[in-house]
Amino acid sequence: MAYDFDTVVNRRGTNSVKYDFAKKLGKPEGILPLWVADMDFRTAPEIIDRLQKTVAHGIYGYSDTKEDYFNAVAN
Repeated sequence: MAYDFDTVVNRRGTNSVKYDFAKKLGKPEGILPLWVADMDFRTAPEIIDRLQKTVAHGIYGYSDTKEDYFNAVAN
């Protein structure tokens, strides 16, 4: 699948720590924000789709993590 790394999304005005809180955190206004690990690209469509399916379920109760999750993190 092809991903778009050419379109930069304007994050200003979205409560982004990288941009909106730089001055509050003592950074000069207009500084190139390389001090925080944050991307300015849209999330991969596969991730957005899975999140939307999970949210559409409508129940936000407590869940338990299965072994495959721990294996994925460990690997």
